[in-house]
Amino acid sequence: MQNAKSFPAAALLLAALAIGGCATSGSGSGAGAGAGLETADSVLRSARAANTVNLVLTPAELRTGEQLRADIHTDAPGYLYLYQIGTDGRSLDLVFPNAVDGANYLAGGHTSLPRPNWRMRTRGPAGVGYFIAVVADQPQDLLAIQAATREGRIQTQGPYAAAMAMLRETQP
Repeated sequence: MQNAKSFPAAALLLAALAIGGCATSGSGSGAGAGAGLETADSVLRSARAANTVNLVLTPAELRTGEQLRADIHTDAPGYLYLYQIGTDGRSLDLVFPNAVDGANYLAGGHTSLPRPNWRMRTRGPAGVGYFIAVVADQPQDLLAIQAATREGRIQTQGPYAAAMAMLRETQP
């Protein structure tokens, strides 16, 4: 895993192309091979530059089934939505907010996920996956977000900032 920050638009496509070959193949819910990275590229390029979001996943590398943590820092207040592109390069899931923890308003500054009442674990297969943090200026319609996610899309209404971080997962 590595640190990630808001990227300039020109660098996003290059980053997605450079890391696209690292994802393992598998049967995911997205539209096809690389659909997850295309989604990530689109979301990151559409983010506004006025707010900065940083996303760091720890530890640096972990085995399937182990717990991980996401540290998010934002310069301005907003509503956090954390997505995961699976190691198959196609599956897309909304990790946060979730059924256990829906308190996604950030006053600005730093927050860590998961909170004490839930856990984030890697789920395999071994390979490279990605997390995308989206901080929107306004609360989003969760039903619309979940429907879009099932279709392999990230949908955000209004201005937002975004960042992406890589997750390297190994065999248990």
